[in-house]
Amino acid sequence: MSLQIEKQRAKRKEKGKFKIRVRYKHYIYKTIETADYGSFREMYSKYKGKYEFWCGDVPPEMESGHYTGVRLDSDFSKAHEDYSLEKFGKNKCWIDTTYKVDGKPVCLVFNAQFDVGTFGTVTSASVGINTVARLNRQKRERARRRAKFRKNRRGKTYRRR
Repeated sequence: MSLQIEKQRAKRKEKGKFKIRVRYKHYIYKTIETADYGSFREMYSKYKGKYEFWCGDVPPEMESGHYTGVRLDSDFSKAHEDYSLEKFGKNKCWIDTTYKVDGKPVCLVFNAQFDVGTFGTVTSASVGINTVARLNRQKRERARRRAKFRKNRRGKTYRRR
């Protein structure tokens, strides 16, 4: 982070909390007050043991005795943490007071969901996005094939030049 940005943040911090625009669950946008924000890599190095890091689009929610969502840090897998930092290190991250996991505060990361097959996690949104992309690709291929041939008014098919 540049020195100028750090000075601006320190000045704003004196006034109180930061006001930032965030996104929850893919489509809910809010302006919230937060104690701190920055890139995922910066926040992770600052608050590694104090906070848990989760995806803002799939935040932690209690469901039948355990939490569902996409957790980016890990208690048992260093490889998972390294992969998360490598892939989502530049994404916006903020301390969120609305969510707590087992009494521990949470940092949410913008747009940090895994695709299908990554560490065995599948999010419904990524499956939907991948399915839509595949169907659109197939639709374009069929349209290209059809465009090579044309029918005249009498129904006779001929090849386009």
